[in-house]
Amino acid sequence: MKKHNRVVQLGSQHRSTERLKSALDYLRSGALGRCLVAKAWESTKQGNIGNPPDGTPPETVDYDMWLGPAKKRPFNKNRFHGRWRWFHDYGTGDLGNDGVHRLDMAFAALNAACAAQGDAAISLPTKISATGGKWYFDDMQEWPDTLQVTYEYQSDTPKILTYEMRIWAPYHYHGESEGAVIYGDKAHMTIGNSRWRVYGERGKLIKEVKGDSDATPHVANFLDCIKTRSKPACDLETVGHPASVLCHAGNIAARVGRTLVLDPKTETFKNDDAANQLRGREEWRKPWVLPEV
Repeated sequence: MKKHNRVVQLGSQHRSTERLKSALDYLRSGALGRCLVAKAWESTKQGNIGNPPDGTPPETVDYDMWLGPAKKRPFNKNRFHGRWRWFHDYGTGDLGNDGVHRLDMAFAALNAACAAQGDAAISLPTKISATGGKWYFDDMQEWPDTLQVTYEYQSDTPKILTYEMRIWAPYHYHGESEGAVIYGDKAHMTIGNSRWRVYGERGKLIKEVKGDSDATPHVANFLDCIKTRSKPACDLETVGHPASVLCHAGNIAARVGRTLVLDPKTETFKNDDAANQLRGREEWRKPWVLPEV
């Protein structure tokens, strides 16, 4: 992006909504008091994808090209359209599917609170720990259906960001099926897909603002920035990449089963060869090799 002076926008459309922008403005006012902890979650119930047998790819599909750099495997409808995201070869599970949106909302909220209380902005965490696994569904999915990730930020004032996944739960959490919450010592704010609410002592509702998650403003922002060369609402360097790192690091911590220490400069895990091996593919199947840039 920098080398060729390009405009790159991550598809977290909530960054362009009035719903989130108004929530961040409220947080920057300092109304929640001192904030040290934020949380993101997914609790929308998903289905069992079963264990169908391997089959033959559709005649209209170039299956070898569809696989690209991933390992050569027999065609299976569960590894194809829609469900590819539940397999290590192609996707990042629900943490990287829906979780990236909710994590980024919590990350943005925590940074807005940092601005209000005069703390340095957060970017990449220093410690990541995760616990969970595929504990509920008996099917072909490889990524966790139950997960708890904790991200620790060390700066002038330490902060904690957490993520919870329960994709078997048929009920809401904090009144939302998926969302983010930031806790202050005066009040806390819950941000959902269609509203945000602030609660004070004894659960008293202080403020509620409704909105939506329509992607139209996000697309418009991207097109405007192409014309003006301005930084988009979900800039790759300051928003998109940090949010993606949270997902990958959380998944890697869950797979190795231990706390990881991240070097923010190199984006590698200190003294952990096994975790660093999971930062990329073991092998890029030719001719789809990763180019040097």
